[in-house]
Amino acid sequence: MLKTIHRNNRFHILFPLILVMGGLSACGDASSPSSFEMEELTDTASESSPTEESQPSEEVPSSVDTNMDTSSPHNPDSPNDTSPPSTDAQKASSSFDTSAQLQFLAQHVDLWTSQEDPYVDFYNYAVTDLNQNGWLELISTICEGTGLYSTNEVWELNETGDDLIHYTRSTLPDEKSQADMLGTPSIPVYFDATANRYYCIFSDLEKNGAAEYYENTRSLVLENGILKDIILAYRTTFYSSDSTKKITCMDPDANIISEEAYEKIASTTYAGFIPMNATLSWFSPQDSTEADGLDSENGSIMAAISQQERLRLLTKSWEDFSMK
Repeated sequence: MLKTIHRNNRFHILFPLILVMGGLSACGDASSPSSFEMEELTDTASESSPTEESQPSEEVPSSVDTNMDTSSPHNPDSPNDTSPPSTDAQKASSSFDTSAQLQFLAQHVDLWTSQEDPYVDFYNYAVTDLNQNGWLELISTICEGTGLYSTNEVWELNETGDDLIHYTRSTLPDEKSQADMLGTPSIPVYFDATANRYYCIFSDLEKNGAAEYYENTRSLVLENGILKDIILAYRTTFYSSDSTKKITCMDPDANIISEEAYEKIASTTYAGFIPMNATLSWFSPQDSTEADGLDSENGSIMAAISQQERLRLLTKSWEDFSMK
């Protein structure tokens, strides 16, 4: 299964694919195939049916990580406090000074665009506080290719507010794509009050042509400079030449589960935690009033925008963010 496209050949490969497979879904769309594909494929199998060869098991092993370090120097909250902090309350607090953090992000754009490909101009960004420690995160995401491969980068203000921590990612076996963060502006979150940890739920969808869909549900944890991916379950959908659809769902240990169990995997895995919801507000350079005429050949388009305009975009993203 081809998963990597050389950037120098991207146009020559993608252009004919786009002509043939027009209408492919965007990142984060974990639904059925495009209208072109649906003309060729008729769903004759129940979406809740497991594979014919295997019987479903409703047992889902817990994916809660009990070994992660919880001694974050960022977090002053008492471990005995079982009430999750409210982002709205933090924003209203005079001690939660985000204006200086936003100013720093606007001024030091070179720090959070350093990982960008200069020949790609469609990065998207969001200002968040997903771990609720009071220090803003700047998330950068991009989705590329007909396979819908996502790449995410996360930066966070350090304890003194004068530099950014670039989160490193835990490695998943055979991982080729990351969570589709852009396609999910509103996400479920589960708060572990004992560990003072937030599990943010995302999905990832990859495609191999018009007939193979590979999806997973995962939780992301931002802790101590590490972005940890925890796979909760997998779902594959194959469309055959005789116009039938076969769906297989599995837990992380490759045990077959029902599609109903897959859909409920996050609430099942984190049943003992406090359910919350986070709203992310994404923006791109194209949202700027200064974007016309700019290109990425000489560096990030976001870096070419004025500091005042960057501050406006960053501030709006943060004001629209919530977790409660």
